[in-house]
Amino acid sequence: MSGHRVRVVERVAGRLQLRFERRVEPGTTLDFGRGGSVSIGVDPLDDKVSRRAAVVAALDRGWRITPMNRSGVVLHLWGLAPYPVRHPETVGWHRVGVRVLGTPGMEHWILLEDSADYTAGVDSATTSGTAVSTPPQELTAEQREAVGLVFAQLLTWPPTVDAQVLLIKQAATRVQRSAAAVQARLDGVRAKALALGLGRMSELTDPEYLYVLVRAGYVPLRPEDVDPLLA
Repeated sequence: MSGHRVRVVERVAGRLQLRFERRVEPGTTLDFGRGGSVSIGVDPLDDKVSRRAAVVAALDRGWRITPMNRSGVVLHLWGLAPYPVRHPETVGWHRVGVRVLGTPGMEHWILLEDSADYTAGVDSATTSGTAVSTPPQELTAEQREAVGLVFAQLLTWPPTVDAQVLLIKQAATRVQRSAAAVQARLDGVRAKALALGLGRMSELTDPEYLYVLVRAGYVPLRPEDVDPLLA
């Protein structure tokens, strides 16, 4: 069976609801919108969503996304920085959130999930095609815990709109450890990102080094990061 799965979820009044779910084979094309073959923005009605908001085609490797929504479309590749798209784009990533913009306070998501091995992250010995002679070791359990605390909102599925980073002192309080202990763990995490090609010494609460590690497969999605509705 294909590893491609498409889901539509919408958050209204703070409540996430699953509207559509289907496994698809490569070559399948779905049309999303108020008047599309897959409805989005209709219950309750959001007239800021176009009748044809986006077209998604499942490829052998990844997805082809064509944005058409007059209010805009934003791509949220899991664990990476979101960005608006205005032209057709091909993406290969294990979790892609397509946010169809509408009325403020309402969220409309097309969630594209692909379990194929090629989406698991760049080979740990490379980043952006640059060879790394000695790739760093995987994150320890303590380092992954620190990352999951400080960057929790950046690692949720579905993505969190306007995700915020937790302060190190706040993260330390939550796990009843010292701020120095959490900082030391993040120092080690950042060092691994530098070894993978991070271009500058970023602050420990700057997600730039997180994005490098996510792309390289060092920060996988955990079950606790997934909303129970999608588990």
